[in-house]
Amino acid sequence: MKLLFAFIILSSAFMSCNSEKNKFDKTVDPILNPDLIKEFHSVKYLDSLLVNNGVKKIGEINVRENLDSCKIIFNTMTGWNDPGDFLNIQIVDSKNNETFRLNNLDGWMKCIGNYDLPETIKSVNLDKSEIALLIENKTGKQLVIFGYSYASEPGLMTIIDLFPKPQVIFNTQFDLRSISSISKNGYLNFIGGTTLLNHVVLNMELMKIQKH
Repeated sequence: MKLLFAFIILSSAFMSCNSEKNKFDKTVDPILNPDLIKEFHSVKYLDSLLVNNGVKKIGEINVRENLDSCKIIFNTMTGWNDPGDFLNIQIVDSKNNETFRLNNLDGWMKCIGNYDLPETIKSVNLDKSEIALLIENKTGKQLVIFGYSYASEPGLMTIIDLFPKPQVIFNTQFDLRSISSISKNGYLNFIGGTTLLNHVVLNMELMKIQKH
């Protein structure tokens, strides 16, 4: 009887662990569309500026998915007075090894203050510090950061798929206004506007911008 009871306890624990693990299992990899991944300009120049002037951390986010985890660090440059709350993001893994680094001389904005996300988007944001937008999509956890907007032009919206290895899957001017409910295939899509079209959907399954 004792052996049977022990077996039931161990089986329940194993199923619970598997359930927690599978809860966030990545079922598909994101499609990469080169037309939607614009290059940042002056990346090497900003690298040298950060080295020469020094880096100032403005915040960080700890993210976990399955048994993996990472820390996202948001940096600006010491003495920086131009637009943009942060100019650099750095991602380190659970062993504190840098796995990703990205610079933007035009700067990214925090999701509070001058760039305030709509309430409907805030409700799905896993980053309670509101430095950035962190969501759970079909391909796993994604970091969304917003570039400085000049005049009537939308700023760059950058989407980084975080696990198993960080990669930029979208970097294009996009004015995000809402995030759709989960589609029948399990995706959250982005609704907003571009420089040419005012009402569009970023289809995250096909990685295409479509008229809304």
